[in-house]
Amino acid sequence: MTGTPVNPEAAEYVYRQVVDHIAAEIAAGKLRPGARLPGGRELAEQYCGRKST
Repeated sequence: MTGTPVNPEAAEYVYRQVVDHIAAEIAAGKLRPGARLPGGRELAEQYCGRKST
């Protein structure tokens, strides 16, 4: 799974941007339903470049 930078200044919450991106990867077949995701800290680093959102 590849992270994408989120926009913390967007009207949509950061966590929602991450959820939407993961859902889009599932829909596109890049991530299989039921696949294990990285832990929260690793996801935060991938998407936000820091350990907390």
